Amino acid sequence: MVSQSSTQSTLNKGPGAKIKEYIFRLSQDRSLIFGSTIDNFVRCTLEGQETNPQIVMRNVRQFMSGIKNYLIKHGEGELQDMIERERSKLGSSEILNIDSLIESALHVCVIRPLKHYIYKLFVQQYNRNGNLELMSSNIKYARNKTAEEIGIKPGIKPPEGSDMELIKHYLDKMQKTYSPVKKLENLLAATTTIYQCAKGKQCLPNRGPGSLGADDFLPVLIYVIVHSGMVSAEIEADYMWGLLHPTLQNGEGGYYLTTFSSAVLVLRNFRQTYEMNLQQQHLLRLPSISDMQGFLKIAIPDELKDSITWKTLPVRPTMNTKDVRAMIAHKFKVTNPQDYGLFLLLNGTENALADNVCPQLIKSEHRTKGEDCYFAYKRIAANIAWPKNLKRPSIGQIFGSPRET
Repeated sequence: MVSQSSTQSTLNKGPGAKIKEYIFRLSQDRSLIFGSTIDNFVRCTLEGQETNPQIVMRNVRQFMSGIKNYLIKHGEGELQDMIERERSKLGSSEILNIDSLIESALHVCVIRPLKHYIYKLFVQQYNRNGNLELMSSNIKYARNKTAEEIGIKPGIKPPEGSDMELIKHYLDKMQKTYSPVKKLENLLAATTTIYQCAKGKQCLPNRGPGSLGADDFLPVLIYVIVHSGMVSAEIEADYMWGLLHPTLQNGEGGYYLTTFSSAVLVLRNFRQTYEMNLQQQHLLRLPSISDMQGFLKIAIPDELKDSITWKTLPVRPTMNTKDVRAMIAHKFKVTNPQDYGLFLLLNGTENALADNVCPQLIKSEHRTKGEDCYFAYKRIAANIAWPKNLKRPSIGQIFGSPRET
């Protein structure tokens, strides 16, 4: 288990620090139900026969949710008195987020002693399926390509110098920490720095100075992963997806974590896609970012202007319709998301997608049949007549030539 001294810098910062520290002390007391249960779970996990890291993380996530509910409902020791004492110190505009405090403490009690074990399982799994070697070889291959060959548009300069070093610093911190929340915070810091670099340098037509869509951001993120030599990118993404509380997988954090995962999918097949493009340059239509596994091109009708706006969004293969709708609503600040739905468009006819289906699987099925399918996000009550010859604008190539805008 984790020693008392090794947790001080983790627990003694921010509001509610005393509560988190007290929960940690409770976890070290084997005479209490809370402490003995955590000790048994960690020991059984380390000694168990399960080798699938996704299943292990699912068990960890379920255990933390259960033990947190126990602590909230029953409390142990003087926890409730401690909460009341800290509550009495709050200012009129301050709160104590008890759920968040307990979650943070459990990261120290449960996840920290299991981090290296979970990483070991990931390395074993990705060595068996070849993903680590595939990622390593594609990073080496992409490192010899120019920024434009990776897909960065001429109007956008990739991070360099001190900016690149700062991004690498955040990514390095992301890899070293055990907490999925801290990992996500460092990923957001890295992506924010990338955006700030692009905001000061990009000169794209018809776009605001701060706008950078997925089509533009993805190649820059791939460039950063390549020049950081981040072979473990897939492990980092899957670790966060497996251990983050579900509420943190939505919103801004979830959007950029999805983008990070999608960049991993693209980079893992970089050489194959790049060389395929070289062989197919005589074709009228070359693959675009929205063709790639991990991204969807979505039509959003403007009911006032009678026009269609296309948006490329990162969508993992396992994301269902409900998750995609939630991400779109957050990304575009839809204030009444319950009135909107995601629709499949085929030959100008729309069909509402059920919450539990995965749009990426639908796209893959139609592509296998040689059929073009499109997706639309619109008001459920809106009666839209879609063109039968619906086409996405400016079809281009993923790597090394003009692409969708």
